Amino acid sequence: MLYAAGLDWATSLPVGVSRSEAPLYGQLQYMRVNDTLSGTANSDRIRGGGGNDVIKSGQADDTISGEDGNDRLWGSSGSDSLSGGANDDRLYGGWGNDILRGGSGRDAFVFSSAPNGVTNVDAIRDFSVANDTVWLENTVFTSAGSTGRLKSAAFWTGDAAHDASDRVIYDREDGILYYDSDGTGTDEQVAFAKLATGLRMTYADFQIV
Repeated sequence: MLYAAGLDWATSLPVGVSRSEAPLYGQLQYMRVNDTLSGTANSDRIRGGGGNDVIKSGQADDTISGEDGNDRLWGSSGSDSLSGGANDDRLYGGWGNDILRGGSGRDAFVFSSAPNGVTNVDAIRDFSVANDTVWLENTVFTSAGSTGRLKSAAFWTGDAAHDASDRVIYDREDGILYYDSDGTGTDEQVAFAKLATGLRMTYADFQIV
């Protein structure tokens, strides 16, 4: 990292290359460091490298890679691309239509902002039913249930709720995850994520946090 070496962005980048065009690395090559990094108002590229990193995007459309380690990656208001890499990572998409890749390991995809079927639908590109979990923030998904594993009666596979207890719905044909605050009641279901089609998802793939 340039600051660790006592250098400055203004004098260290090649002529004609701006801060937003250069990737930010969390450590010098081959060092394993637990970094805490944040993006800027520009469209940033940030790589954590080795170590257990916490990386938060800025206000634009950022690309964040945790690489090795058990990383915590946070999107913000832009349409960000988050990639956990190796080991067990947590990916927080935030707002916007983000692209999430957990990589290898047991990853958690955390949804903590209000779902919106147009402006806030994250695409999870590599969800593994065997290893990964979707986490739903209970202050946002207020009708999903109490903290812990989603109750079996609150999950349904189909294109819409089939009874009043359904809260999370996976459309296996289209790969869409929906949240429905009242099942077959009058409130409309809202898409909040796009996964691969044909997954054998169950209630056990979801945690209320």
